Amino acid sequence: MMSIDLDALRNEIRALDFVRGGPAEDAMWREDDEDARANLVIEGMALTPEDDALFDMMRDERVPPALATQILLR
Repeated sequence: MMSIDLDALRNEIRALDFVRGGPAEDAMWREDDEDARANLVIEGMALTPEDDALFDMMRDERVPPALATQILLR
C-alpha cells in the first residue's frame, strides 16, 4: 500500500455521515479482521506496520467493512 496520512483520513472518516457499528458489530468485525490478518500471514502476505495501523484505525472508528472497502478503493 502507499503511504497514507492516518490523521487526515481519520478526520475525513469522522466527517462522513454513516452508522457506526455497535458493540456487537464491533466485536464481530474485530474478530473477522484478526482472522483475515492471520490468513494473510499464512499466505505469506503479512501486512506492513502502516497497513496494520490503517486497519486498526478503521476498527477504532467502527467503520463498517463495506464502507472501509469503499474508502480504501478511492
